Amino acid sequence: MATSNKNTTNLINYNNMSPLVYKQILKEYTKPLIDNIFFQNLDYLYSHSDMVRFSNDSWNQRPEMFCQDYYNQYELSPVILTCNRITTFFSFTAESLKDSLIIAPKKEKILQLISFL
Repeated sequence: MATSNKNTTNLINYNNMSPLVYKQILKEYTKPLIDNIFFQNLDYLYSHSDMVRFSNDSWNQRPEMFCQDYYNQYELSPVILTCNRITTFFSFTAESLKDSLIIAPKKEKILQLISFL
C-alpha cells in the first residue's frame, strides 16, 4: 500500500508542477471531442500550419519529442495528434502520415486558442 500512495503522490506532484498550458490542453481532452476547442478549430489550425517532414527517428511514437524539437514545448503533443488525425501516440509514425509529413500548426495559433479557455 505504501508504494501505491507514493506513486499517487508523485503523480499529483508532477501534475501540480506541469505548466498551465499543459493542464489547459489536457482539460480540453477530458471533454467530448465535439466540444474540444482544437477539434472545433481544425480548419483554423490547418490554415496556419507548416508541413514538416518526419525526419527524426526519435519522433517515432513520440509526438512529445517532435513538439520539443519543433516548438521547444513538449506539452503541445495532444494538439499535434489531433491535427494529424492520429488517435494514439503509437500511431505517430512516418508511415501513418500522408507523404511522411506532419501538420504542425504555428505555436502562436495554438496558444491563441488556449487563451480562450
